[in-house]
This record gives sequence, structure tokens and C-alpha cells, in this order.
Amino acid sequence: MNWGWLFARLPRMDWLQIEISTDCTAACCYCPRTVYQDRWLTRHMEEGLYRRLLPVFKKTRLVHLQGWGDPFTHPQFFHFARLAKRAGCQVGTTSNGMLINEQMCAQLVEERIDTIGLSLAGTGLENDAYRRGTRLEKVLSVAECIQQIKQRTGADRPHVHVAYMLLKSGRATVGRLSEVLRGRGLDQ
Repeated sequence: MNWGWLFARLPRMDWLQIEISTDCTAACCYCPRTVYQDRWLTRHMEEGLYRRLLPVFKKTRLVHLQGWGDPFTHPQFFHFARLAKRAGCQVGTTSNGMLINEQMCAQLVEERIDTIGLSLAGTGLENDAYRRGTRLEKVLSVAECIQQIKQRTGADRPHVHVAYMLLKSGRATVGRLSEVLRGRGLDQ
């Protein structure tokens, strides 16, 4: 079916969030993937479905590849990011950081991904407890790696920020956040 007629009538959008994967390496205590694990459907978006969104991208400033799953579990993450870039969009993503290695950090810089959010829910070991399957130090090392590659290559992207889940039980330690993040190459 040709959806072009419908998309032609869409107003310009600031951003569009697309969940390209419902898979994740973590089991965060507050995530529906964990809470409803017995009913959760783990899937990757098919390229054909993603391509059907390309007309919408032409009217969108930012495509943010994120959902309850980690987008880096999708084997076509960078391909999907390139398609959005070719449509004229900025591209952002949010990840728990566990699958991002040095090669992927370099590719994030090389592909000029505009923004990457790295998820945290604590400033110490409580992060690892709330976000089972993640490690605070690994997330911070990803931010540092991206910063080092940006400095070495003179790149200005991606902007790296922390997506912080403040839980009631974490109120006592949130004051340490700026101390833990200082000097790690984070933009926000």
C-alpha cells in the first residue's frame, strides 16, 4: 500500500522516537521487559517496515532510535541510522551501553550520530543492582571512549548525555551524580 498521500499531509515534526528492537541485555527492575518477561515479545524491526517511515523522516528534524529494548541489539542499527541521515534527519539513540565496544564508539563518531544517551539509575553499586546486567563503570567507559575518539579526530559528535532514572530509593545518592560524571566527556 502506498502511504505517501497520508505522509504528505503531516506537519513538520521536531522528533520521532522509533523502537527498532525490543531486545535488551539488561533486566532493570523498573522495566516492563523485566516485569512482564513471561509475556514480552522480543523482536527486531524489519527493514521493510522501517523503510515505510522514510517519507515521514523527510518531515522530521530528529529520529531517535530507542524504546524498551536496546537499539544496539539490532544488527542493522547503523544501517537504519544511515537511512535516517540520508532522509535529512539528525539521529539520536539511547542505550544501556553494554554492547558498545571501542569499534562501535568509533563508528558512532564516524557515522556522525548526533546524540547518544547512556542510561543510569544510580551513582555506585546501586546502579548495577537496579539495572541487572549493566555496570556503571562500563557505561562511563563508553562515554570516555567516545570523547577520546572525538578529540583524536576533531569530531563534534555524538553529543553524549546521561539518561538518569531517579528512583525514590536513589534519592540519597543522586547528589553524587555530578562528581561521578565529571571529566567523563558528557555533554548533559
